[in-house]
Amino acid sequence: MALLDGGSRHSSTRRPAYIVMDTNTVIPLTINDPAAEANWRLSAVCAQTDPELFFPDKGGSAKPAKRICAQCPVRVQCLDWAQATQQSDGIYGGFSTLERRKLRHAAAAAAAAA
Repeated sequence: MALLDGGSRHSSTRRPAYIVMDTNTVIPLTINDPAAEANWRLSAVCAQTDPELFFPDKGGSAKPAKRICAQCPVRVQCLDWAQATQQSDGIYGGFSTLERRKLRHAAAAAAAAA
């Protein structure tokens, strides 16, 4: 499951976010808790871990970072932030760059179909 933001955090208009269960199931969702969105990093497990794990070299394994993300209580917020800010490198919310790109395409297709 992943949370995707449909609009920019810097924009005054916010489109609904989407929960992506898989590439065929995308559910619209609206987040209206700015305080929770701003403070999620304080609970991130990766803040207590070597940041190099989350930026593996080309051909390196993302598995150690993904194992840490799987235990993190704010992985959905992390993924949401990575998608909203279009992070082009690294593991965020347990997803690699390529996996996040696929999620963006699935959310765009779901939004277009709605």
